[in-house]
Amino acid sequence: MTEELFRAIYVSTATGDFGDEELVPLLDVSRRNNAASDITGVLGYHDYSFLQVLEGPKGPVEALLASIARDTRSTGMLILDRSRVDERVFGEWSMGWVRASDLMRAGLDPGVLFVRDTPSAMVNAMLDAFRQTTALTRSPTQ
Repeated sequence: MTEELFRAIYVSTATGDFGDEELVPLLDVSRRNNAASDITGVLGYHDYSFLQVLEGPKGPVEALLASIARDTRSTGMLILDRSRVDERVFGEWSMGWVRASDLMRAGLDPGVLFVRDTPSAMVNAMLDAFRQTTALTRSPTQ
């Protein structure tokens, strides 16, 4: 029996500024670990804020959330959504990466995605924005 498909979306605050040189190694490790746990998703970073969508079996996703919460590279994790889903939005990516410049190129204000007091309608808007943006930035290495 396989576990139900689960999605979690969270924001957190970076304890330091992350440039590409810090994010690329983090993404490389995440991609390897996520693929081994059947987790897919996407990470956004802008102005000391992380926003991440994780999808996969509930047990591995919850374990990853707990691990991220203990990681000293960020603080103040706020889970915006935890829900059972019927299908993956980011099934092609073990961990996609959306840069603020990608969001701006798609006509979206990246700062809007990292609002901490986020009602469920905003979570859906964020997911839609990620969906639109990732369609523009898909690459086989992600």
